[in-house]
Amino acid sequence: MKNNFNKTFIIPLLLIGLNFSTTIWSQNSADSVLKVEADKDWKELETVGRSYVAPKETFTFLEKRRFQDSIALYKSKKAAAFLNKYPESPHYNIALNMYFHSNFQPYFIQDKIQDSIVTVINNIDIQIKETTSKELKSKLFHKRNRILPIDTNALEEWLQDGEKIVEKVIKSTNDAEIKKNMEIRLLNRDLKLAYNRYLDLYKDPSEIYYWEQFDMHYWKPLQIRVITLLNTYSNIESTATYVKRFIEYVSNHSPSIKEPYWKDFLKITNSNSPLANQPAFKALHKMAIDNLKAIEALKLFDDSKPLKMSFTAMDGTKINLADMRGKVVLLDLWSIGCPGCIQEMPHFKAMYDKYRDQGFEILGIVREGDAAKKRVQKILKKSGANWPQHLDKGAGASVSYHSLYNITGYPTVWLLDKEGKIVDKHARGTRLEPLIRKYLGLNKKKFDYRNPSFN
Repeated sequence: MKNNFNKTFIIPLLLIGLNFSTTIWSQNSADSVLKVEADKDWKELETVGRSYVAPKETFTFLEKRRFQDSIALYKSKKAAAFLNKYPESPHYNIALNMYFHSNFQPYFIQDKIQDSIVTVINNIDIQIKETTSKELKSKLFHKRNRILPIDTNALEEWLQDGEKIVEKVIKSTNDAEIKKNMEIRLLNRDLKLAYNRYLDLYKDPSEIYYWEQFDMHYWKPLQIRVITLLNTYSNIESTATYVKRFIEYVSNHSPSIKEPYWKDFLKITNSNSPLANQPAFKALHKMAIDNLKAIEALKLFDDSKPLKMSFTAMDGTKINLADMRGKVVLLDLWSIGCPGCIQEMPHFKAMYDKYRDQGFEILGIVREGDAAKKRVQKILKKSGANWPQHLDKGAGASVSYHSLYNITGYPTVWLLDKEGKIVDKHARGTRLEPLIRKYLGLNKKKFDYRNPSFN
C-alpha cells in the first residue's frame, strides 16, 4: 500500500517539481543569454554612435555624399535593430536619441544617377572651387543640393520605420510625459527634414511677398501637428514650452510667420476653449500675450526711447529694466557656443567690480534653455561672473529676446544709459571702460603715455 502511494503521488510530484525547476532554470538561462546579447549589442551601437570616419580628400562631392550616406544608413539600421529587439533595455532612451539624431539620418541618394545629372553636379563642383564670391558660392551650393536625386522609396520606408517605433510607445502603458517626448522626437525629425529642404531654396529679395505666402503654407502641416500635440498633452505644462520653441525655430528662418502664429495660439488657448484651464493652455496663453506685446513694442522700437525688457534670472530674481533707471546697464546677449562671449567675461567682471558701486550693472541673457543650465553655471563660476543671468529658452521664459531682436551674431553687447536707452551695440573690449565712464558721468582719465590703458 505504501509503495503504491509513493508511485501514485510522490513520484509525480517530484517530476512536476523537477519540470518546474527546469523551466525556471531555462528561463533564467535564456534571460542571462539575452542580457549578454543586449550588453554586447549596446556596446556595438555606442561605438558606432561615437565613431567618425572622414571621407577621402580626393572624393568628389557625389562620392563624399555617398560615403556619408552609407555610414548614416548603417548607423540608423543598427539603432533601429536595437530598439526593436530590446524595448526593455535601460539604454533604450539613449538609443532613441541616437536614432533620431541628425548623424543617424541618411541622405537617401539614388543608387543610379543619370550621367547628365552627374555631369551637372561635377561642373557645379568646379564652379564652387573657382569662384571667390560668397554669394555665388552659396547659390551654387544650394543648387547642387536641389539637383541631387533622392530615393523617395527608401526615404519613405525610413520615415515609416521611425513612426512604428514611436507608435509602439504611444500604444504602451507608459505615462503621458514619455509619450509626449516620443511624439516630439518624431516632430523634430520631420521639422529638421523640412528645414534642410527650406535652406536650399533661393529667395530673390524682390519676391518678398511671394515668399511670405509660401512660408505660411510650407510650415502649415507642422503647425497643425504642433496644435494636435498641444491638445493631446494639454495637461502637461511643458507642452507650452515646446510650442514656443517651435515658433521661435520656424520664425528664425521665416520671420513673417512669427506674429500670425502667436495670434493663432492666442486664439486656440482663449477662455472659450474647452481646454482653457489645462496647464499647457494657460501657460501658452500667457506666452502668446507676452510675445504679441513684445512684437508690437518692437514695431514701435526707437533707439531714442528706453528699452523695455523683463525676465526672471536663474536665481529667481525678478528683473525689469524700468527698475534700473538711473544706472548704466550692460546687456550681454551670449551663448555657450560662443568662445568670444566667454573670453569677454573676465573683463566684464573687472569692470563690474570697479564701477558697480558707482551705478554700473550687468545683465546676462543666455541664448540656451534649461538643458544648458549646468554648463552655464560652470562658465559663470570659472569666469567669476556674479551678475544676474537669464536662460532665454528656459521653461519659465515667456519671450525669447534673442529671437525677438533677431540676435544671430555673437558676442552681442548693448550698453544702456541711465534713461534705459541703447547708446552702444558693441560695448566690449577696450571700448567698454571709456563708455562706462562717459555714461556714468565720471571725469575722463588723463592719458598716460607710459601706460596707455585705463587703470
